[in-house]
Amino acid sequence: MLDENNVYLMDKPIKIYVFKGDDEVKISFRITDYCNYHREMTIEQFQYICDNWYSGVEGLETKGGKYYWYYSDCGPRPDRVPAEFVQINVSSWSFRISVGEMVDLCDEFNHQLNNEMHWD
Repeated sequence: MLDENNVYLMDKPIKIYVFKGDDEVKISFRITDYCNYHREMTIEQFQYICDNWYSGVEGLETKGGKYYWYYSDCGPRPDRVPAEFVQINVSSWSFRISVGEMVDLCDEFNHQLNNEMHWD
């Protein structure tokens, strides 16, 4: 997706690239259309997140920081409004995505992991 000045805009809340030869997953968290927060971890670490996000990933140490990545069924205290989303905390950043976006992210991870990509 391009803006009126032909700048490519990030349209997903999280974009990943799996580099199988480097055993690395590069993750971009969308801040705005023009800004993202970039992190890296091993393929095994990202697989662990995909396998465990619903029950909760607590303090996973990666080269890109320590992750807390989990499903939440309510908003913050004191109101604790009923909700359904995935909370991702790394360094001093906190991100929220929908459950559907998380499922899509893990599907994308598995697709890239099991298929040859143009950067492989």
